[in-house]
Amino acid sequence: MSKKTQRKFIVYGQSRSGSTLLIDLIDSHPEITCEGELLESDWGYLPSNRLCSLVKLYPYPFFNYRRRLAKTKVYGFKLFCFHLRNKQKAIQRLSRTGWKIIYLKRNNLFEQTISNLIALETKHWHSKPGFVVPTYKVTIPLARLEHSLKTRERWCAFEEASLQGIDFLQIEYEGDLKGAHLHQQAADRVFSYLGLESTPVQSDFRKTDTRSYREILKNYDEILEYIRDTQYGHMVKTL
Repeated sequence: MSKKTQRKFIVYGQSRSGSTLLIDLIDSHPEITCEGELLESDWGYLPSNRLCSLVKLYPYPFFNYRRRLAKTKVYGFKLFCFHLRNKQKAIQRLSRTGWKIIYLKRNNLFEQTISNLIALETKHWHSKPGFVVPTYKVTIPLARLEHSLKTRERWCAFEEASLQGIDFLQIEYEGDLKGAHLHQQAADRVFSYLGLESTPVQSDFRKTDTRSYREILKNYDEILEYIRDTQYGHMVKTL
C-alpha cells in the first residue's frame, strides 16, 4: 500500500477521559493501527524522557516515522495537549497536513481532575479482568485540587483554540464511552469519520475503581464542602 494514500488521525484530548479505552476500541478494526502516547517515554515509543523532550520541540518527523511503520490502511495515535510545545499551531498544522482529529472530551472536569489525582497518588491507571479490587484510600489536599482544576481549565482553553476553523469529530466520555453498551456506536462513528466500514469492537479495559469517591477519599467531606462553593458545584451530584 502506498504511504501517500494511508489515512492518518490523532485522538486528541486530556488524560482520564477514556482515551486508552477509545484507542483500544479503534484498534479493534483490522484496517487501523492506533498507538498510544508517542511523546511519553512510559509508552515505549521513545526510550527516555530526555529524548521525548527533544522530539517535542519538532515532533512531526517522528509522527510520520511511526505512521510509515504501520502496515494498515489507517494509522493513528493518542496526543494530549500538554505533549505539545505550541498547542494551537501544532494541531492546526496536523490538520492542514491531512491528519484527522478525533477530539475526546470529558464534560465533568471536576470528576476528571479527581480521577487523575487518585491515579497519580495510587499509580493505578487502568484495570482489566482479573485485577485485584483496590482497597486503598487517599487524601487529596485542597490546594492540589484547586491547582489541578485551574490547569485543566487552561488545557480546555488551549484545546478550543487549537480546534478553531478545522474539521474534527468529537467523542464525549459521558455520552459515548461511560457504558459498555455505548462502545460499538462510538467506534462506528470513528470508523465512518475515517472512511471505514463498521467492525465489531470490544475492550478488556474496565473502570479503574467501582467504589464511590466517598469510599476512596479520606477527606471526602472536606472536598465536598469546598467544591460546592465553586463553579464546579453543579458537578458534585456524581461525586
